[in-house]
Amino acid sequence: MTDLTPMQLIWGIDYLDAGFTSKPTVISRYALKHKLVTNGEYNFIDILCSYKHTSDNPFPKQDTLADDMGVSTRQIRKYISSLEEKGLLEVEYIYKNDKRVTAAYDFKGLLDACMHYYRQEHMAKDIENGVKKVRKTSKKKKSLVEPQVPVVQEPQVQRQEGRHEPAGAEEPRNGAGTAARL
Repeated sequence: MTDLTPMQLIWGIDYLDAGFTSKPTVISRYALKHKLVTNGEYNFIDILCSYKHTSDNPFPKQDTLADDMGVSTRQIRKYISSLEEKGLLEVEYIYKNDKRVTAAYDFKGLLDACMHYYRQEHMAKDIENGVKKVRKTSKKKKSLVEPQVPVVQEPQVQRQEGRHEPAGAEEPRNGAGTAARL
């Protein structure tokens, strides 16, 4: 018996034999939520991601994309144009013998926009939950140790008789100085 990959364990071998799409989760979670794209544009991006197999930008033909989505090539051009206008997609046209044969599609604008919302959401959660403790591993003991955080004490304020104190100034907590004011 061969060892199965995590993807095969999750989805099953039969389904993966037909291929699978890998894309950053930020696209799935933030593109539609923050109305960066329409549903049609999202579907277009999803199909386009299925052609990204390397670090290079995917370059399927518009006819292929239209066939995969069940729409016209004109609709594909509309999706491309709209995403370009929004700054979410860059297109590099590929020519052979002075004839345009396909295009390579760069998602960097979309990824940057989605990451913007991701960072905003996570910063808000951090603020809402307070500052989280940072834990680090000691190289010697291989155990978790709490970082040393200096304790900052508020400065002592000395009150002088006859001086006007600002409104809201606190009385000393131990009751000292109360008799002098009576």
